[in-house]
Amino acid sequence: MTGDIFLKPKEARRIHVMEQVVAGKLTSREAAELLGLSSRQIFRIKGGIGKEGIASLAHKNRGRTPKHAVPQEVREQLIALATSDYKGASHEQMSELLKEHNGITLSPKTIGRILKKAEITNPHSHKAAKRRRTRVRKACEGMMAQCDASPFAWLEERGP
Repeated sequence: MTGDIFLKPKEARRIHVMEQVVAGKLTSREAAELLGLSSRQIFRIKGGIGKEGIASLAHKNRGRTPKHAVPQEVREQLIALATSDYKGASHEQMSELLKEHNGITLSPKTIGRILKKAEITNPHSHKAAKRRRTRVRKACEGMMAQCDASPFAWLEERGP
């Protein structure tokens, strides 16, 4: 890694402890307890600092695009089709249409994520249910009238 090194707070905390280990002020076991790591990990980190310096604390995949990420051209094509030819189609339908007509295989969830990021709403999403208003609580327990309005003798003369 060349240039500036940007570390997360967790990695920055490791710098301070590992500098003390390298200087001989802390043992590997003490550093392991402070960082919540094993002694073996401390030795590995110490070796990395010896070879690459502090840059070895930063994750090596930082800044790289994932191998399975959807390419930008496909994203742009999807957005263009969603606003023109496939306007009004659900994400599930769009997935099937893209596979059938354009040869693009994307899951409905991926399509939804891409379109949500582009601020294109799904016309088939369900509205949230309206909340019902609850009745006003009675001042004291037992104030609610409880009676049997049925014309039938459910208790069969066994109760009041």
